[in-house]
Amino acid sequence: MPHSQKHRGANPKDHAAFATKHIENLQQAVSDLSWLLSKEYSPKASLKLVGDKFYLTDRQRKAIQSASSDEQSLRLRKDKEISIDDDFKKLNSTLVIDGYNLLITTECALSGAPLFIGLDDCLRDIASIHSTYRKVEETLPALELIGKVIEELEINDIIWILDAPISNSGRLKKIIEELAEEKQWNWKVVLEKQADKSIVELSEKENHVVASCDAWITINASRWTNLCSFIVESYVPSAWIVDLRK
Repeated sequence: MPHSQKHRGANPKDHAAFATKHIENLQQAVSDLSWLLSKEYSPKASLKLVGDKFYLTDRQRKAIQSASSDEQSLRLRKDKEISIDDDFKKLNSTLVIDGYNLLITTECALSGAPLFIGLDDCLRDIASIHSTYRKVEETLPALELIGKVIEELEINDIIWILDAPISNSGRLKKIIEELAEEKQWNWKVVLEKQADKSIVELSEKENHVVASCDAWITINASRWTNLCSFIVESYVPSAWIVDLRK
């Protein structure tokens, strides 16, 4: 049976859940959760404690979880971050793209889903693809936008990494490769069984920089850059961005 999802858009309850009147409470929730994480309390128990304290919905809890960070992890990420528009050019680097991370968030930006700025200044969505990726109407426009930005930044060597265990990764790989061939972009697309691990390992190579907002990757990679936030904030003025930094 064909799937019914056409957009990577907002949940029907999101406009109420992330209305302006709730932002201050959500920011305080992020602050409280980050404090608990910094004290090494259990992430699961901490999220429940803070979520219950502020009477948060499931999607509000997902949002504050994505935006929070313990102090040590936050320092690690910031120490290894490379500026996409300045430092990256100086390094003449190969860009290793965390494929689903960048693509889905860009799709969300184009389709009006909420995106959340966390303490590490990364933009994250709360979309869920579970174990199957579904192409939506924003997929090709998102890929074209990513390619346009990369071209304007004069980054010539690109490696896309996709999670092989996610269904339809092969189809997405073909879509990306065909677009790259049409546009004459020097893109290599690789399917990996352990994508996150492979991305981190590639970051250890000389002049390789990872484009990801995934928390585990940005903590463990040797060098990473916040390409997603740069694209959305610079090229998608209509994006729904919720700043959860206090």
